[in-house]
Amino acid sequence: MEFEYILPVIRGIQGEREYYVSMCPLGILPKLFPLPNEKLTPFQRSQRRLNKGRLRKICQSILENRYNRDAIALIVKRVVKEVSFFNNYTYLEGDRIPKTSDKLLTFYQLYQATIELLRDVSLEDDTEMFEFVLSYWQAVSYDLEANKDNEKLSQLLLHLGTFGRLLLTNYPNDWKKEL
Repeated sequence: MEFEYILPVIRGIQGEREYYVSMCPLGILPKLFPLPNEKLTPFQRSQRRLNKGRLRKICQSILENRYNRDAIALIVKRVVKEVSFFNNYTYLEGDRIPKTSDKLLTFYQLYQATIELLRDVSLEDDTEMFEFVLSYWQAVSYDLEANKDNEKLSQLLLHLGTFGRLLLTNYPNDWKKEL
């Protein structure tokens, strides 16, 4: 079984240089950076150095993908504003919904479903991407509204993202008709 860790990253500019900051639970660090030899003492482990040969590749990956991630986040924000179901039921302030809130989904859950929707899909530009994402989520929002009392609504949302990707892949011109 393969797991995927998704860590939020903050981009900053200081002194005309870009930098990135990420926070993650300490418990997953050994999984992210496994030691080649587990028999090292704690002192020896603390003396390890970063493989500088990988720095260029890591930086290049971050720089190549920074606009795609930001574009998807902007698209999702617009979808929340324009699709009434998401406008009414999406909590935008964090990754956990407070008990006192009447919201059903988080921004992050819709973001993940949209990433799933757009995975392996090639669209011309951000405008075409937004139009597809908006029209798809508008089309399925009626199903979400009908299932809003389902306790597994976030899983349904993710599955709908996968379903939409398959629709667009198999029926690029008439995915709406097939829906």
